[in-house]
Amino acid sequence: MRKRPTVTIGIPAYNEEANIKTLLEKLLAQKQKNFHLLEIVVISDGSTDKTVKIIKSFRNPKIRFINRKERLGQQICQNQILNLFKGQILVIIEADTLPFNEITIGELVKPFINNRLKNLGMTVGTSLSTNPVNLYQEIMNRGGEIKSKLFDEWRGGDNLYCTGGHAMKALSRRFANFLEWPKDVPEDSYVYLRLKELGLKLVIQRNAKVYKNNVNNVIDRRKQARKFLSGIESLKNYFPKEVVDKEYNPPTSLLLKHIFLAFIDKPVLTTLWLLETLLNRISFLTTNKKNYNPLYSPYDSSKELRLTCPNA
Repeated sequence: MRKRPTVTIGIPAYNEEANIKTLLEKLLAQKQKNFHLLEIVVISDGSTDKTVKIIKSFRNPKIRFINRKERLGQQICQNQILNLFKGQILVIIEADTLPFNEITIGELVKPFINNRLKNLGMTVGTSLSTNPVNLYQEIMNRGGEIKSKLFDEWRGGDNLYCTGGHAMKALSRRFANFLEWPKDVPEDSYVYLRLKELGLKLVIQRNAKVYKNNVNNVIDRRKQARKFLSGIESLKNYFPKEVVDKEYNPPTSLLLKHIFLAFIDKPVLTTLWLLETLLNRISFLTTNKKNYNPLYSPYDSSKELRLTCPNA
């Protein structure tokens, strides 16, 4: 891929009226010095708000839009994108994120162009939290900072925690050909475990940055935590239990190190985040809703991105 490779951007979207217009504008404005943007495939997964109307308002021929009437889940959306994309590289972006600058996609796909790493299957970027609107979101941002430092150090970032959807993913055509998401698993963790199962490599592109909006209330946070915790068990239907457990448990010494450093830096916010995390674990363990639900109720407070994003 020493010539400019063709890139498809895939966006699964469900009720994204708050952000989809700004996201598409910023993607179309990306500088294409080292790649050629062939298409942006957007799939509305049964949206009931103005998402469809907003996407249809774009008259750019690069945008391919599919409007599904029934909500089937993000995993099915992404499988449809896998079957449709025409580029040499597939970039999957969450609809509630925004590129940091005009070279975000170019930075994300750069390792594929340099072609220095054999068996490269996927690159991921990094996410930045938006400005907090209240104390709860400030606590969530603090937790994101702690986890980011922890997981960046653990195996140099080569772990499933660094492949979250809000950081973007770029998949090689080779990897995409062997990938299909089951409906009943968290899509981000599954793609990492499948990558490793195939013996393919991962590269973290720290200059490929996107903004995300952390949730800002207890109700949305409970939904988010339930999705994460229930997804761990569902993955064991597809991968060995010992593999899943190992990938979800960083070394205790490393965890304690970063909690200690965080407490020294910002003791109040760190303590509040630890308490919030503990309460969510207790809530999950005492509820009957422990099975993974691919049609989870969205946490809407994370979608108002353009209102708090410094670059919007």
